[in-house]
Amino acid sequence: MINYQEVAIDGLSIHSIGNKVREEALILTDDPVSLHEPHLTGIIKKYFFHSFKTPEFFCFEPVGPILENNVIYRTVASVFDGSTEIHEASKIIAEHLYNQSTASNILAGDLMIALIEDVVVEDEMVSAIGIYKSEQKDDFIKLLLQNKEYNLSADKGININKLDKACLIFNSNKSDGYKVLVTDKKKLNGEAHYWLRDFLCVAHREDDYNNTTVYIQATKAFIDEKLKDEFDLGSEVESAFLENSKDYFDSNENFDEGEYLSKVFNDEKVVNAFDEFKQDRSLNLKNTFDISTPAVKKNASVFKSVIKLDKNFHIYVHGKRELIEKGTDEDGRKFYKLYYDEETT
Repeated sequence: MINYQEVAIDGLSIHSIGNKVREEALILTDDPVSLHEPHLTGIIKKYFFHSFKTPEFFCFEPVGPILENNVIYRTVASVFDGSTEIHEASKIIAEHLYNQSTASNILAGDLMIALIEDVVVEDEMVSAIGIYKSEQKDDFIKLLLQNKEYNLSADKGININKLDKACLIFNSNKSDGYKVLVTDKKKLNGEAHYWLRDFLCVAHREDDYNNTTVYIQATKAFIDEKLKDEFDLGSEVESAFLENSKDYFDSNENFDEGEYLSKVFNDEKVVNAFDEFKQDRSLNLKNTFDISTPAVKKNASVFKSVIKLDKNFHIYVHGKRELIEKGTDEDGRKFYKLYYDEETT
């Protein structure tokens, strides 16, 4: 649970970050930005926090064998312990980001760094440091009504509903690399890995959220990449396995691997194949953990069971594999037979 209702912005610095390999400038400002207008402060808070609703925590990783070699970890730690002012720290962070902007397709942008107070994270009130890079500017129209006439003008600015790249670092669990939230709208593209890997150098924390997510995705990958080939599964069987997995995560608070594999696959050969899959992939899956409801909700699309028949039909399967029959007629055409009690509209 993360609560931003009572947060206060204690310091805000903004710098301009160019692309180093294209010889674009790094411009460091001399002073922090003053926030005196309540309405503007409210807009900035919305921009800073609206994308961080899910407790998908990361943590800073050591560079070499030492955690303090991680530039961002070392810098925010000095702010949290009071030895460095946030504006001076923001310059170090901006220089580090600039030095990591060495791929030609990395966009220039504005870097905002804020010291934030009174964030509630998992029932603990802590301070935090937010780092936000805005790369895209949207066009917008300004309307000014004067003497019963409108004057129109156009401008560019930041869309407060869109975060390009950002992270929130909470002053909690310092020895384990802090609790960190990260967003990157281009995170699916290999070109954008520099934000997580090169700049922040973070990895998922080993917590219930991550354990739940990893097991759901591992189950789906196992079905897609191993079971289909080795066991010649029909789509209806695959759908049944996914539905069994969904039922388990929806109806249990605690995860037990043996119980889960038995209920999902109900076949010793398939369970053994899953063990082989884990070893082949070097998957570090926990045997027991508390199931994270937010993680189950976020990964809901993994459980979607759709049987696609040519370009004519899609069958959405929500359970009860025994109500589906698959066959071939005397002319060689394949068919599915579905049993049901009543039709709903």
